[in-house]
Amino acid sequence: MLFSLKTHRELFASAKSGEPAKRRAIGLALVTLAGVTVLVALVSEIFVESVQKAAEAFGMTPAFVGFIIVALVGGAAEMASAFSGARKNAWT
Repeated sequence: MLFSLKTHRELFASAKSGEPAKRRAIGLALVTLAGVTVLVALVSEIFVESVQKAAEAFGMTPAFVGFIIVALVGGAAEMASAFSGARKNAWT
């Protein structure tokens, strides 16, 4: 991505290249990225703790949890959107 932005700068340039607005936008993007990163880390920690407790309660091995359970739960959002699109016959 950095290579594309550096070598094809003219493709990503806006009509008005205002320097203060550009710096503000980059600052906002970095703050947003940092905030979302913290939120993802917190949700991941909660997810791991709950899966560990459930695995212990059901007597699952760590390998089963890692290969099967985490993979299924991690892809649940993608599967839900795929099922929703298939129900609506929206294959685009």
